[in-house]
Amino acid sequence: MQTGSVLCCVKAANEKKALDNTVQFSQMHLLRILISVLFLMNHNALPRGKYEILRKTGETTWVLPAVSVHYARVKKVLALVMAFAMAFTMMATAGAAYTDQADIEATEAVEMLNALGVMTGDPDGAFRPNDTITRAEACRMIYTIRTGTDDASSYANMQTTFTDVSSDAWYAGYVKHCQSVGIVSGRSATIFDPNSDVTAVELALMCLRVMGYDPATANIGGSTWSTTTIGLATEAGILDDVMTTITDSCPRQWAAQIMYNTILASTVQWSTDTNSYTQYFD
Repeated sequence: MQTGSVLCCVKAANEKKALDNTVQFSQMHLLRILISVLFLMNHNALPRGKYEILRKTGETTWVLPAVSVHYARVKKVLALVMAFAMAFTMMATAGAAYTDQADIEATEAVEMLNALGVMTGDPDGAFRPNDTITRAEACRMIYTIRTGTDDASSYANMQTTFTDVSSDAWYAGYVKHCQSVGIVSGRSATIFDPNSDVTAVELALMCLRVMGYDPATANIGGSTWSTTTIGLATEAGILDDVMTTITDSCPRQWAAQIMYNTILASTVQWSTDTNSYTQYFD
């Protein structure tokens, strides 16, 4: 084979590799956007003044400019997105399983959160499934799922009541954002305790708040918060397939399972008519 032909083959191979990487990145970026949009598609997330509610034969339709979203169909769309997620994950991780893959029980959840960039492994290829996560890391996971990005630098200088969350800490933006939208509270009014392990029930509480449960009306902010949280989280499916002691520090793979379940769960809203919570998604 002539030298020129070899160079052409090498060039073509490199161009194909670059194209494959670009396509894969575009697919993953689109997936993050779709998941985030569906996950945040609730009454509080929609811009006020840009929609109206129509009620016809019991079906609620949110009408935005050129967009009509029937909530009864949202879960079908979400199921489709999850199917894409699995496909994209296989593309992204083919031939690149974690070195400790045999220790991972929550395989599907770990793969999904890896695909979304929420939880990834170490540079050496290990996932460390049984290592625990901190309260600050929990905030990062929630922020990434809600926004589709892990860059929370724009929130780092927000005011906070937590004296142990300095603006230059890596987790500052994540914690401050989560506090500002009512997802997390501290050990006290001034202490968040970012570097302590988060328990599975604490993570479930954060996820319930993401779903729309208010601490006061749901009774998850008082002295019985733990018991109430376990009940509501179990009912909502957040604790499905979570094989760890719920009140102990949460291992990484079971944190992934809780977050995965939360993505699939229905968001809720408080109904003054029934004095109870109702699901957004049927």
